[in-house]
Order: sequence, then structure tokens, then C-alpha cells
Amino acid sequence: MGRRWPWNLTVKEYKLNNKWSDRVVSGSSVIEEEMTFHYQQEGTNFSIKYEMRGGGLLKVFTLFVTSIMRKQTLKNINKLMTILET
Repeated sequence: MGRRWPWNLTVKEYKLNNKWSDRVVSGSSVIEEEMTFHYQQEGTNFSIKYEMRGGGLLKVFTLFVTSIMRKQTLKNINKLMTILET
């Protein structure tokens, strides 16, 4: 569509091999992301949490954008696991 969407990312918290959280701000839209890693004998459990507060057009499409983000995150995790297991 040729539109630019500038944004700023701020790391809120980082704990090596344990947790990563950040805040992305673009205009009136804010996305807060938190990733945690739990190591167990059978492998690593990974959880991710997004909190979105949309403004402007994003407010209208929040459910749609959330669905796209969820699907893309799962694809990225599956691709990463394939790479790590080879």
C-alpha cells in the first residue's frame, strides 16, 4: 500500500535465558510483548503474551492484526525448531 508505519521499541525487562519484555509504540497504538522460557528435562517451554491498545486504523483491525500475529509467531517458532533440530 506504500504507507510507512514508523515505530519505537523499548526493552522493558531482560533476564538471560529466562525472560524478555518490550513495548512498541507507533502513534497512538501500543503493543506490549512478554516472552518467558522455562527449561525442563523434556525440553524448553516457551510462552508469549501480547497486549495491544490500538489507535486509529489499528483500533478497527485489532482482532484481525492479533490473529495474523498469532499465526506468524507460530510459523516462526516452528521454523526455528526445525532449524535447531537439524
